[in-house]
Amino acid sequence: MDYFHYNQPFTLETGQSLPGITIAYDTYGKLNADKSNVVWICHHLTANSSVAEWWPGVVGDGHIINPGNYFIVCANILGSCYGTTGPLSVDPHTQSPYYSRFPFVTVRDMVNAHILLRRHLEIVSIHLLVGGRQMRTFPSRHPPHLRPILALSRMNLMPMLILDAVLGLVAGVVLDRAVLRILAWLLVPLTVSVLAIGPPNFSSATGEREWVWLNLGCFFMFGSPAMGIGMIIGKYVRLLKKSKK
Repeated sequence: MDYFHYNQPFTLETGQSLPGITIAYDTYGKLNADKSNVVWICHHLTANSSVAEWWPGVVGDGHIINPGNYFIVCANILGSCYGTTGPLSVDPHTQSPYYSRFPFVTVRDMVNAHILLRRHLEIVSIHLLVGGRQMRTFPSRHPPHLRPILALSRMNLMPMLILDAVLGLVAGVVLDRAVLRILAWLLVPLTVSVLAIGPPNFSSATGEREWVWLNLGCFFMFGSPAMGIGMIIGKYVRLLKKSKK
């Protein structure tokens, strides 16, 4: 693990600032001559930057993301407790840890810290970007530094599909009016997708647009078909129960 110390004020999205930040990061492999083999992996909230340890079988020698072919970077996120500035870091003004006084940070703040590290490592472009919400924010903040990428986002689609299907089954059994079933089919999958994706970033139009398109995509591709199938099954269960009476 290496550390990058940024000794200038770091302004957060809330308007607050940190007097400086330290970023813990791990790298694997080497940059090629034209610096076109960079793979940047954004870890989830409870992980650290040692991606080869918590993602075996994907990152490592002989695996899909091979250090022999790629220069792999994983930076510990801002606000974490695994090396990057966070609540356990010492506040230079008080000479004691921040603890609960550590300011609120957003995903955009985390990505802005990644950008500082990218510049420090003299990375011009990123070939492959892997992650979740950070991955979705990265291109909108600094698009010139991203080539056409294969962006992999880990979303818990299976629980979302199961929930939509189960709710559709219940709606099909309980609701006997077509209008009510249509309303349920429209509103329930959208609500489930909102819960799965999380709240939007209302600080910019870009953040709002990203959030809207992600929700519409989840609705049309996953939630709506799953609930529709559930409702069809539920309707036939209800008809079967009526025929037995």
